[in-house]
Amino acid sequence: MFILVGLSKLAKTIKKLKSYLEILIHFLAGASWALAIIFFFKLFFLFLPFGFSYAFLAGIVGFVIGLFLVVLIELFSLQVERTKEMKKQTKLLEEIANRLSKND
Repeated sequence: MFILVGLSKLAKTIKKLKSYLEILIHFLAGASWALAIIFFFKLFFLFLPFGFSYAFLAGIVGFVIGLFLVVLIELFSLQVERTKEMKKQTKLLEEIANRLSKND
């Protein structure tokens, strides 16, 4: 019996937390920022024997590639938020339509 009570409390706690998809999106966004920084330093030190200016430009190119990943993840995150908001609006509009049809 104690295990069932504990599991129900755990289920309620999980519902209060963000969805797994949102957690995954935020994790991937952080990983994308880390990759952008890693790309910068990797290319910077790879091209450093050719001169500081070439190394810096190569690092910037690597950082831009990493930023592309960040932008893709953020676009996906915005799409998920937009979908949630549209579901809320649809529910509200259906309630308004039901109330108006009852008044007629």
